[in-house]
Amino acid sequence: MPGRPLLLLNPWDAGSARLLAAAGFEALATTSSGFAATLGRLDGHVTRDEAIAHAATIVDATELTSSTYRASSLGARRSGWRGAR
Repeated sequence: MPGRPLLLLNPWDAGSARLLAAAGFEALATTSSGFAATLGRLDGHVTRDEAIAHAATIVDATELTSSTYRASSLGARRSGWRGAR
């Protein structure tokens, strides 16, 4: 594969974010369905405040760039945030 593709792995908590950073990954991402699953819920059934707190946990765990996506709990509408350090 030419170049250096950017791999965005999805940590589920601060500890796994730190492990991925220590393994040499350059950026992290979160996924709405992955976070919802950690709470025993379906995608789209996480509150905005819960999703923001989860994203903050991942971002604060490392100095890596982070990208966050969440499915809105307001039906099929999608919304996302993008944050970088």
